[in-house]
Amino acid sequence: MQQRLVGTAASAFGALLVLYAIIRLFNINPEPIVLNTARFLGGGKMVEFNEALTAGLDETVRACSVDRVDTDGDGFREWLVFYQSDPIQPSNWRQPCPDKSPRFGSIYDNDRGEPAIIFPYALTPPLRDLLGEQGTRFETAEIVANRSDSDRPIEELLVYGRQGGVENQLTIFKFQQNTRAWDTPTNDPPRYPAIGAFVGNGGVSFNPTTKRVTVRDRGPFERSQLVIKNVYELHGEANNETYMSQPGAKTLHTPVESTIDFAFGPPSDIMNTEFPEKIVLAFYQSLDKSSDVNWKSEDFLAPANTDGTTGLAAKHLAEKKFGYFFTYPPDADFDRNTIDKLAVTQLQYFPEVEENPVTRTIEGTQPQKGRVSVQLKGASSNFATPLIVYEMLLVNGQWKINQRLQ
Repeated sequence: MQQRLVGTAASAFGALLVLYAIIRLFNINPEPIVLNTARFLGGGKMVEFNEALTAGLDETVRACSVDRVDTDGDGFREWLVFYQSDPIQPSNWRQPCPDKSPRFGSIYDNDRGEPAIIFPYALTPPLRDLLGEQGTRFETAEIVANRSDSDRPIEELLVYGRQGGVENQLTIFKFQQNTRAWDTPTNDPPRYPAIGAFVGNGGVSFNPTTKRVTVRDRGPFERSQLVIKNVYELHGEANNETYMSQPGAKTLHTPVESTIDFAFGPPSDIMNTEFPEKIVLAFYQSLDKSSDVNWKSEDFLAPANTDGTTGLAAKHLAEKKFGYFFTYPPDADFDRNTIDKLAVTQLQYFPEVEENPVTRTIEGTQPQKGRVSVQLKGASSNFATPLIVYEMLLVNGQWKINQRLQ
């Protein structure tokens, strides 16, 4: 008996391999075969969302994925459908949504009527934005205390959008009971309002422990791969918290933290970076007591020469006059112990300064000087610096901070 079962399984597996080889060899679309088989086995009772979405629309909308997940805490798994509109490239069985056309989502529920109505509750971000371009994924997490009739927690739905290999969007939807059990289903007001909508071309991430969302924006720092890192947290009345400025608002609340940091972590050899603004950022991280970097602060400063024309910043650091790097006037007293949890809030570089004067080499022109401006605040000691402008020098092929210009 056991041998017969093994033989049957082997025959079935062999048949599947042959079928797969035929599909690959002749580039046959297996989707109609799979769907028709499912219809046959299901007695014609199966709902196929691509057919439902495109009926009468000339295939201007197409389903990308269908998942079953309980989104309202009633114990029934709704249909979570992500779909694509305004398609550019034709769909194929390997890639149902192959291009960058906008992605949207709806939750289909059967909680009304006898027989039940399968009603779509659209997942609409603020300002009717899209959910992603090059793909979407979702996860659930209990962010806001929200309970079903059976006192089961109703988790929020987190929808991530992707672009260029980076998850650059996150929209968080919360369930709210928008009608009574005997009313006609409606999505006005929305059944799943957005309590957070975040976009950052450097990536967006959610911390399930702190419930904070971090948004990284590379906007002004494309060349040096730095990011503006904004951190958002929930606020508002209990059970009605939001990341937006207020419930139902179209804009986010003010971030609780806003800093400039390395987009992908600091280079393994920070001293040999091409960009002087990275040196300034790394220098201040080396001064920060809470930082885990092991750089020596003096390595980022131009050493003094014999005629005293360079090395003014190094001289102040050697004399432990930290006011030079934080205060105005530069010689004001400053307590070294307050340099903790530093946040670089503003950083600017000036490429035109790097173009003159230059040294001409067989590999092309090489800059001699640069300029970087920076502003900081101390998160733990609540101080803020004025705008500090540094002259940068290229010393033996490495950028160094020479002196303050402002």
